[in-house]
Amino acid sequence: MSAAALAPRGAAAPPVGVVDGLRGLACLWVVLNHLKIPELAEVMPALVHEALVARGGMGVLVFFVVSGFVISHSLLPVDLDGPALGNFLVRRFVRLSPPYYTSLVVAVGVTAVSARVKDEVLAPPGIGAWLAHLLYLPHLLDVDLINGVHWTLYLEMQFYVAFGLALWWMQLAERSRPGRWGRRAAVLAATALLWPVVGWSLAPRPEFIAYWFAFVSGVLVCWRADALIGPGLWWGFHVLLVVAWLVHREQMVATVVLTAPVLLAATHGERMSRWLRWRSVQFLGLVSYSLYLIHAPVIGVVDWARAQLLGDGAWTEAVGAIVSIAASIVAAWALWWAVERPAVRWSRSLRAARPVVVVARGAEVVRRRSG
Repeated sequence: MSAAALAPRGAAAPPVGVVDGLRGLACLWVVLNHLKIPELAEVMPALVHEALVARGGMGVLVFFVVSGFVISHSLLPVDLDGPALGNFLVRRFVRLSPPYYTSLVVAVGVTAVSARVKDEVLAPPGIGAWLAHLLYLPHLLDVDLINGVHWTLYLEMQFYVAFGLALWWMQLAERSRPGRWGRRAAVLAATALLWPVVGWSLAPRPEFIAYWFAFVSGVLVCWRADALIGPGLWWGFHVLLVVAWLVHREQMVATVVLTAPVLLAATHGERMSRWLRWRSVQFLGLVSYSLYLIHAPVIGVVDWARAQLLGDGAWTEAVGAIVSIAASIVAAWALWWAVERPAVRWSRSLRAARPVVVVARGAEVVRRRSG
């Protein structure tokens, strides 16, 4: 797979159909899962409801696999040291934070208006809660979430830090003892397999390690596509996940096991730019981050209006579901256009131009520049 295959939007390379397509479909799956349709669910075909609605939360696992793939690819040419790792984390923070902060304000505003309309007591977040959210720390500090769906974003930030540190160590070790990249990648894979293989039945479930395997699966897809690891490690990791699924029957593992081969297959030939190229799917992928951030309060507002205007019932819930999806997409586009798009440009402007290294084809070291 060429480096151009995942070039940023606006570069000469074609858009990444599979990556954006998977993001868009996964986000729509999550939105369907959050629709408020209890009576409609009773009259829907059981298989349809199970696949499209009840299991929609599994879209989060697709996000994590794709994120591991994209982040590892973006760091392939980077010789990580303290400043380089800091630059990467700052750019991710700048990329994600403006739309995230905007969605927090929207969520608090919707909650305040809802409390006023329903004559309920409002308990707004305090300064400590706001600081925890602004620093992506509410989970670690045991602070109630302003918007419940944002928990995945906090995990993403933890994944970036953990993977950046792991990659830094792997590159340092490769420079001192070259030719052992595969062994070090196996260590990383082993840390990700601990929970799905041996810890799934334990409680409580620590969220970082419980989802880390999905992110690392995407990393291994990238490294296998770029020939940084052999087929044995990739297959061994995912076969063990299949065994874990057979033992525990956990749908999270099944979702990762199904997503990773699709992503790896897409790295061959021109599939990365050709698969999932339908305009509607690509549009969903374009606004998927904003859609994920904003859909919950939008669904809440639409559902309240539906109940007030149309009452309850399966058919009114069907109308409400259609309006909820449409309104969420419109709100996501507005958030993307006004906030996320400038944040992307800002993040790209911070990319450091420096000599860099791609480690790991045996003892070979391939040098490039990044800018």
